[in-house]
Amino acid sequence: MQGMPRKVAQYLHIEQAIQHLKAAESAMAVPDPGDNLADTAYIPDEKDRMSRPSFKRAAASYEWVCSHRPDLTPPPHKKYSHAQWEFIKEHGCPAYEDADGREISVPSFETWKREVRAGFYDPSNPKTSPHAGRKHGSSIVRSDQI
Repeated sequence: MQGMPRKVAQYLHIEQAIQHLKAAESAMAVPDPGDNLADTAYIPDEKDRMSRPSFKRAAASYEWVCSHRPDLTPPPHKKYSHAQWEFIKEHGCPAYEDADGREISVPSFETWKREVRAGFYDPSNPKTSPHAGRKHGSSIVRSDQI
């Protein structure tokens, strides 16, 4: 592509990418809309998504580190500390072992925090109520006030 104007070269790259995507799409088995496969597909509900093993493992590791090293507990305005995660990563934790006792790798700090939050999440007890608990819907003005 040397010697071609830049715009022509960019266009050819785009064309090649489009052809690649079309080839990949045609290779995939795309169900016919008339097959009603969407009706039989498994779609996990909120409870299933929150009960992933990684979420349970992270929540258990958080509880374990809080009980074994209370000095690593962060100040009240923070929920998790980098020191807690480092302690789990360096010293291991029963939650990050498989059934045979082999160590499972601890995820990155950001992933671990997110999984701890998800592990403690209770869908039956949300943090906030919709629209501050108004009985008449999302509008501040009731229909009899219009």
